[in-house]
Amino acid sequence: MKLNIDIKLRNEISELRTLASGLETFAEQAELAPKVAYNLSLCLDELVTNIINYGYPKHENGEIDINIKSDTDKITITISDSGIEFNPLDRESPNVEAPLEERTVGGLGIFIVKKLCDSITYRRSHGRNILTLTMKI
Repeated sequence: MKLNIDIKLRNEISELRTLASGLETFAEQAELAPKVAYNLSLCLDELVTNIINYGYPKHENGEIDINIKSDTDKITITISDSGIEFNPLDRESPNVEAPLEERTVGGLGIFIVKKLCDSITYRRSHGRNILTLTMKI
């Protein structure tokens, strides 16, 4: 089913509840399979949490805009924020084969997002980070 929704969030951790509620509504209306809905939720939760925690120094006020479109065979997600410039695709993947005690801290969430999405692009435009993800359904 074709569907298009917009979710606007403040850069506050409490807004993750708003995100979860919006995703649940989207998944129901788009009739997503449970696994697809879970993967979508996991990716967005990870990316939005990173934006909230690291994108706005000194806890400046900011907004995170999310657009989610479903089509017959894919979901397209666009996340836009005015936080500090950060391209998550430049982040080096963690060595998941290394023993836990030898792994560096951080980067696992972005690694998971890269594995779950079929494509991810990043661009900086007009002072905004714009991340576009697609997932086949």
